[in-house]
Amino acid sequence: MKRSRMFGTLAVAVIISAGCSNGERKTPEVAASVGSAKVSAKEIDSLTAEYLSTAAGKELEQQIGREEVTRLVLGFHIKNLVLLHTAKEMGVSAPTDPMEAGFSVMAAEESYRQAGFTERDLIESDRAGRISKALAEKVFPQVPVADDEIRRTFDQQKQVFQQSWRVGAEVAIFNAADAAARLRERAQRGEPFSEAARSLGAVETGTVEVTPISPIPQPFVEALGKLRAGEISEPIAAGSSWFVARIDRRDDYSARSFEEVKPEVTAFLADQKRQDLFTDWFVRKLRAADVQVDEAYGKWDPTTGTVQG
Repeated sequence: MKRSRMFGTLAVAVIISAGCSNGERKTPEVAASVGSAKVSAKEIDSLTAEYLSTAAGKELEQQIGREEVTRLVLGFHIKNLVLLHTAKEMGVSAPTDPMEAGFSVMAAEESYRQAGFTERDLIESDRAGRISKALAEKVFPQVPVADDEIRRTFDQQKQVFQQSWRVGAEVAIFNAADAAARLRERAQRGEPFSEAARSLGAVETGTVEVTPISPIPQPFVEALGKLRAGEISEPIAAGSSWFVARIDRRDDYSARSFEEVKPEVTAFLADQKRQDLFTDWFVRKLRAADVQVDEAYGKWDPTTGTVQG
């Protein structure tokens, strides 16, 4: 139903993920370290400059100053490294996201550009969200949910849980419309969808489940909502990318009863509670992490998980 709260926190981290040149001060080679992992000052400088060139970055710089922006984004960068290190230690990796290449579509939209988002920001924040979700499920595999809470949530969000359709589809993403059109032609002649897509140079292929409220580009949702099982979409333009989908399965719903959607509501609430538990757990991990920050940037405060001046 919605991305994890930890994802939301880390998304902000990646949106402003960077450091800065700190005026006339000589920039060190390493801005910070997390265990054996080094945070390159050059990378931090580059990312900061990129963010500060956006409208959102300029506004933030006016509010708190360039050095404080640097400390904020360096702190966010450190948090992301702690997350990745924790996941590696626990043998957890992010599941693949076949729609990842579609983030170029979102990054091309005006609202995202004004907010300072780049395609890299969206991809990295999506990956951080998937890692945090996988970690949360490993650390807190079972989360009880009370029946009265399930009922109350259903009553409050009936429209969300009673979506009218759900499709499962194979998807291919291209950088050019003609390649997408050729895939549709070849798939209609009976060629295996994913094989034909790869041979035509698809940027990404995979399978997805889509509902009317899926958090993906709206043109894609609208196009898939019109298709039946076995049908192949026309090339769908979204930003600089082109999507083609083959519908493997379609389920249409009338107004589903509470009992029918109860498992979905339960899973939704359990995931919310799991992410709350995980956030508290990760804060403890962050406080205990081996983090060192070069004095040119400030010092690491483990109690707040920030870089202080």
